[in-house]
Order: sequence, then C-alpha cells, then structure tokens
Amino acid sequence: MHDVEGALKREEALLHVRPRLRSLIDAVAGFDVVADIATDHALVATALVSEGRARRVIAIDKNRAPLHAAARRLQAQGFGESVELRLGDGFGPLAQGEAQAAIIAGVGGRLAARLVAGGVPEGLDTLWLQVNSDHEHLRRTMAEQGWALKDEDLVASEGRVFTNLQYERGPDPNASSWCPRDWRWGPQLRARAEASYWTLRRQEAARVERLIGELGGSDASPRESATARLRQLRAQLAELVDELQSADPTPSRPPKPQ
Repeated sequence: MHDVEGALKREEALLHVRPRLRSLIDAVAGFDVVADIATDHALVATALVSEGRARRVIAIDKNRAPLHAAARRLQAQGFGESVELRLGDGFGPLAQGEAQAAIIAGVGGRLAARLVAGGVPEGLDTLWLQVNSDHEHLRRTMAEQGWALKDEDLVASEGRVFTNLQYERGPDPNASSWCPRDWRWGPQLRARAEASYWTLRRQEAARVERLIGELGGSDASPRESATARLRQLRAQLAELVDELQSADPTPSRPPKPQ
C-alpha cells in the first residue's frame, strides 16, 4: 500500500515540473549517477530517477532550507537512497568518479561559469547548463576550462527565455572559428536560425531601444557616464538591427538605431 501511495505522489510531483526544467530532463538518458547542482527543491533529481533517466542522483545545494524541504518530500514520496541530498557549493561535495553527468539549471551565466571554473571532478564528462543571463561570459569560460559545446537551444518558461547548453569534456574544435556574435548569441542558435532565436533578438532590440529612449530623454544634465552608456547602447542596437536584417525570416521591420 505504501509503495502505491509513494508512486502516486511521485507521479503527482512530475506534473508540477516547469517547462524549462522539463526541457533539461528530457535531454538526459542512460546515466548511472547524475549530479543536480544548485538543486533547490530537487525537482529535477526526482524526475530523473522516476523516469529511469538515471539510477541515482546526487542533489547538491548550499542552502539548508530547500534541502530540508526536499528531504521531507523525498521521504513522503518513497525515493529511498535513489536521491541523495548533500549540502555544499558547486561540485565541492562530489568525489572523483562519483557521477558521470551533471545539471545546473535556472541560474545566471556568471554563477554557472564560476561553479564550473571551481573544478569539475574527473569522470564527470557531460554537463547540461540552463542560464538566463551572461551567455557570452559562460561560453568563453567553458571554452577556457576545456569544455566543448555539443548542443544549445532556447526554451520559453515563466515569461522568460532560457538557454540550454550541453557540454562534453574536451577542447572545442569549433570555438576558434566563432565570431563575436557566435560567442554572444550562440553559434548553433545562429546557424539554425529558428523562430525562437529571432523572437529573442527582436525582444532584445526593443529593450535596448527603450533604454536609449529613457536615457536620452532624461531631463538631467548629461553626465560623461550617461553619454558613454548611450554610445554603448546605440552600438548594441545597431548590431542587433544588422543581425535581424541579415536573416530574419519575418516581414516585420526591426527598430532603427537612434
């Protein structure tokens, strides 16, 4: 009876997995042990085990409160030892060879870069990263740390757009040929040029244009810092407009640099 109740609770938990997390979960398959870094409430960890995508998951977070909440839920859902919770920062609590893959989901690009640069244990050769900012910084850090980009895509969730990146340990043979826009917006995303990519670039252009209007229309006397910021924003908008005009498949016109 308890096994049936636990199974029902696990299925109910899976229904509440957010689309952005689902996009990562669906990418993982065939691993013995996976690490879920910055796990929060261990939703990804429990889904990976429930769906047989990993035999065991080590879920790590530096904050005690979400781990305590996760521990209560895991016990209620009957996960036993298949999901192990550990307190710590990044990959620190992992031993060499303990896991073969890891997920870092829903964080900023600089945090993900810091966690990877802090050291990834030997034997852990596959990473899935999901970030919502500082993409260029993350891509450059991953290349510097000896990780090769295997796949990247976009997922819209919770009113935002997240970038999923899959990396394999080893030098990236393609990184030397990437142009500045590839580093900034993603070489594979630009090459595939799917509708979601153009939507994101148009949204970014509209945001930058709005910032230019707000900064340029200020009644305050223009300071040197504000003037420099305006030049930076106008250059950024010009680059976005050029990117949109180069291959945007939609007939809508991008904003003009001010």
